[in-house]
Amino acid sequence: MIRITGGNLSARRWAGWLAAVGLALSALVGTMGLATTTSAAAGTSAAAGPAATASPPTITGVERKDKVSQDNSAIAKKVTVTCPGTKKVINGSGKIIGADGDVVLDEIYPNKDLTSVTVTGKENDAAPPHPTWEVEATAICADPPSGLKRYFASSSNDTTSPKFASKVCPVGKAALGTGMDIIGGQGQAWASAIIPGVDRTTGQVWGVTVDAMADPANPPTGKWHVNAFAICADDVYRQQVLSADGQMDPDFGQLTVYCPFGTVATGTGYDTNPFGGINDEIITYQIDPGGSSGLHGTYVSPPDSSFLQTFQKDAKGSAFATVRDYVVCANAG
Repeated sequence: MIRITGGNLSARRWAGWLAAVGLALSALVGTMGLATTTSAAAGTSAAAGPAATASPPTITGVERKDKVSQDNSAIAKKVTVTCPGTKKVINGSGKIIGADGDVVLDEIYPNKDLTSVTVTGKENDAAPPHPTWEVEATAICADPPSGLKRYFASSSNDTTSPKFASKVCPVGKAALGTGMDIIGGQGQAWASAIIPGVDRTTGQVWGVTVDAMADPANPPTGKWHVNAFAICADDVYRQQVLSADGQMDPDFGQLTVYCPFGTVATGTGYDTNPFGGINDEIITYQIDPGGSSGLHGTYVSPPDSSFLQTFQKDAKGSAFATVRDYVVCANAG
């Protein structure tokens, strides 16, 4: 094992590059703890014989687009961001601004035609509305990769908790991005994980699994379910998944995982309970494919990382929590 410590950006990105060729790494990234970075091997291997002259296919024209809702005390808010021109969505993500653990991300929805992403936030208790808060939608847009299409699967529709939905890309395709949607949750259920799935034998990014849970003390009053969205394309762009674990501060934490050199972030994901057991109602407040230039909040295109921010529900602050941040990376053009 090679260990890289400290918060130096260059060191972290070298760690990502080494991970891409199969080395196990660990790095101190994020806030309040040790983070480890791992990756599946690239899904395409070179054939024996003379070196090929053609370059591998690349994802081109990648950029992020954002849109923020109104800043007020409404108990639910929705905002939609659209890709420019002929570009298509390859990933959806979002964040809550303000509210301190009182609002959940209810929906990160890439539409069927992959032209837009809609993000919804809902207050999660029957308490008086939070003074002001906003929800932000983020789309990673790109020139349409070959074979690009959105697929989805749904969990059971009943009153049980937790729930999960998993969608596998068709044969010959691999996942670029993710999304989720909770139906009937009433703000009392949230996605505890959006996990890009990797075949550990072949390295293929096969799809996505979304886990969701209901508030144990105040669950939805009726049936509810969760949808998992996999945005898939032809398996030629050498998609790979990297992850970082971090032990987060009990009432606030943040963690970043970076793509290797020469690749671009095409997808995001997280797991607020990667080792099972009790996660003490950790809510994801932000999952963001930010660029690495400048402080968080100063973005560049194309995106090259995944930034995760969490809160404990109702800002309980009772215990540290280990979470995992995922980024899907692919060859950049």
